Amino acid sequence: MALEKDNMLRGKLSAASQFDLIKTTCNLEEVVKDSLYVQVCLKIFVDVVCGAYKKTYSVSKSLAA
Repeated sequence: MALEKDNMLRGKLSAASQFDLIKTTCNLEEVVKDSLYVQVCLKIFVDVVCGAYKKTYSVSKSLAA
């Protein structure tokens, strides 16, 4: 894979192994539960991004309680 060839990987897993670990979901609680780090990448409108951050904070706060 290009990532391996260009030496752009972190850790010891192959590119295929790293891609196998990537998952998608539409359930925000599923994303935040047991997570240490959540990266949000929304290339749309600012109000959508702000709404996503507010929902993420709200769900993570309720799970911590």
